[in-house]
Amino acid sequence: MLRRGDRPGPGQADRWRLSQILALQAMGAHTAGDPLGVRAAAEGGRDLADAIGDRFNSRVCRFSLGSAQTFSGDLAGAVTQFGEVAAEAHAAHDEIWSVISLGGQSIALARQGEAAAARAAAEATLKGAAEFGGRFAALGHTVLGYAALAAGDTAAAHQAREAANQHMTVVVGAQAAMRRVWSAEAALADGDLAVARRCADEAFSTTTGWYSAPALTVRARVAIAAGELQPAERDAHDALVLGAGIKAYLLVPDILECLAALADQAGGHRDAVRLCGAAQNPSPPVSRSSANYAPKLATRPRWPSA
Repeated sequence: MLRRGDRPGPGQADRWRLSQILALQAMGAHTAGDPLGVRAAAEGGRDLADAIGDRFNSRVCRFSLGSAQTFSGDLAGAVTQFGEVAAEAHAAHDEIWSVISLGGQSIALARQGEAAAARAAAEATLKGAAEFGGRFAALGHTVLGYAALAAGDTAAAHQAREAANQHMTVVVGAQAAMRRVWSAEAALADGDLAVARRCADEAFSTTTGWYSAPALTVRARVAIAAGELQPAERDAHDALVLGAGIKAYLLVPDILECLAALADQAGGHRDAVRLCGAAQNPSPPVSRSSANYAPKLATRPRWPSA
């Protein structure tokens, strides 16, 4: 079995290099927000790494697959995937990937609406991140903030946002994209529309792929809260088209409920009810829908029951 830093034998060298290349390609697609690219590289990389006993690159690929599962809406699968990678990484003394995978698991749990489990995973992330500091500490505070939002604890989310800001200068790549979107969500939950708008604009202008869909969604929600219905409708439709185009279905319930709010405010009460119904039963289905996460946000509107 190969461990990080081991030198493969002559017969394994080419396959080990290919395993490493596929793992890097998976992470590159992850940073770019390309779920289809993640799956193509990560599935092949995982299978090859497992076949040659390269556990490190297998973990990298399986983490990437967990992220793709999250954005596709397979939250239960993502929770399992991240948990397995975190446990294996910890046993192998690969604490960096253990911390990162626990963070991914916490976000998936928060999106499921499993606030207590999300907080436990976030606290484990933060505890493990203490050894490394910097961007890992920022990750810990960010996922703790997601868990707080899932629990409806806006005060804790605010504290997490302030703590994460202390490490913002060292955050790059996919984590920076996630952090910008979360900052907008946390500010919106705080009722600070000016900060939420600024964070949402920055998130959208600096993200690509699957990260752009939540950026557009939170920007639409900010616009709804501010009574700016036309920009909100544009952003919600753009988010829906973008998510469908790359099979990133996680936010479909959130987006449909944005459109329901807009229909309701325009007097289309029947359309609003239909959209709310579709949000609860999206197609393709979203496992333990992220609608379980969004209702905890303070700015979520309430819809008519009939």
